[in-house]
Amino acid sequence: MSNLISNEIAQFLNLRRLPARLTLAQTAVILGIGEHDVTCLIKAKVLRPLGNPESNAPKFFAGRHVEELAHDCEKMDKVVKVISKHWREKNHPQTKPGLASALEKNDT
Repeated sequence: MSNLISNEIAQFLNLRRLPARLTLAQTAVILGIGEHDVTCLIKAKVLRPLGNPESNAPKFFAGRHVEELAHDCEKMDKVVKVISKHWREKNHPQTKPGLASALEKNDT
């Protein structure tokens, strides 16, 4: 049987107290999501990085806020919905009305 999580992640999750400032990767581990999903939570204003970082700068998050988010069932429900909506829209983009009509005219 293979390890489900790495030893490093297991040690982090077993800390008595979380650090005050969490990295994007640590935030993703606590919330149980992928690192790539944190970005869509920031865009949806469900999760707010500390300070006012530039779009290409590393993001840090308040440990207390992330922990509160992880323990609130209603907020975690919103997290899952935001992530699901993001990937649904990314994988099945809507065709633009102008494009659809242009394609139909070319077919005739």
